[in-house]
Formats: sequence, structure tokens, C-alpha cells
Amino acid sequence: MATLLAQQAKSSVVFDLKPGLGDLAPLLDVKPTHTLADLCLNPTAIDRVVFERSLTRHASGVHLLAPPRTLAEIARVTPKGVRQALSIARTLYPFVVVDLDDCFHQEQAQALRMADLVLLVFRLDFTSLRNTRRTLDHLDQLGIHRERVRLVVNRYGQAQELPSAKAEEVLGLKIFHYIPEDPKTINLANNNGIPAVLDSPKASVSKSIAKLTTGVQSLAGAH
Repeated sequence: MATLLAQQAKSSVVFDLKPGLGDLAPLLDVKPTHTLADLCLNPTAIDRVVFERSLTRHASGVHLLAPPRTLAEIARVTPKGVRQALSIARTLYPFVVVDLDDCFHQEQAQALRMADLVLLVFRLDFTSLRNTRRTLDHLDQLGIHRERVRLVVNRYGQAQELPSAKAEEVLGLKIFHYIPEDPKTINLANNNGIPAVLDSPKASVSKSIAKLTTGVQSLAGAH
């Protein structure tokens, strides 16, 4: 999505806010020299020059703010640093995309509170549905209003998945978008370090992500 936004809007930035599991750099086949942990060492010193120097540019035009290099550096990431970095990013780029793996740490919660739109991605199976329900409850506690949340089903079309109507009933929200199951395209893209939307733009999953991106752009414009 970030690479498509970069192409359409000339530039975008993506934060890999998964400190322990960040994988966007290898998926984009780039080697960052600076990370979010470096920025957070002195959050009061973060300005436009420092922030832009911390980014790694991908050929698509998207700029990546990478997660800590090592697990030991995770502790350097702070809510204050994240807030300052996001504030500057929003003044420089038309779209800021943040990739999260949870919403239970203060750094991630800070990003969620600042977001205009939250895409909650899940699968149509019992475990994922249960965790999504718990996540929605936690977002409520964080003050993230439901009108800012959109449900996105990933890997749609798997055998024996739960009915969409049942998921909507349990979650109390309508599903906004479905991304189809396409392991061949995704595995090839991930292993090659080229986003599927660039590597295989005619694939069903790529077309679906492009449609989702268009929907997000229209919602962002409304905000």
C-alpha cells in the first residue's frame, strides 16, 4: 500500500513499528543505515533534517523508517520519540503508513491515537476472530473511535473459513475489504524483496490491494 501511495502521490513514508519483528526492510530489499531506535535516543532533537536522514528510500518512492537493528535496542523506542517522528512525517508526506503487530505497548498506542484511519487486518478463523474482538475492545479503551476503524480480511477464500456474516456479527462492524488468498504471488514477492503490487500488478491480490489503497485515499481525503 505504501509503495502504491508513493507512486500516486509522488511520495509516502512507512514506519515499521514492529520493533521485535520488523520485516519491511528485507521485504523491500533495502539496508537501512538509521532506525527508529536511533531517532529516539534524543527525541527533542528530531527535526526535519534529522528525520529525513533517518529514512531509507525505496525505488518506488516510498521512504522507510526501519525498526531497531537488534532486540537489545528495542528499549530505546519511546512514545515521545514516536510521537515526534510521526508529527514531522505528517508535515512532510501526503501519506504516512504505520505497520503495527500489536496495540498493547505505549509506542504503538501513540501511533494509533494519531492515526486518521486504522486498518484492522484479520483472517476468517476462530483464533483470529477472537483476537480481533479483543483488539477492538482494547482500541475502545484507548479512545480509538469505531468510525476510524476499518476491518480488512486477509487471505480470503481459504477452505473452511468462517462466514463473513458471522465475523461481522461477532465484531459488530462491517467488513471494509477482502484481500484474496494468493500464496504463490505473495511468497514470490517476499522472497524476491519486491512488493507484489510492483512485481505482479495483474495478480488478484495486487489488484485487491490497489483497490484498498484507493479506498483509503478517499477516506483520508474525507478526513
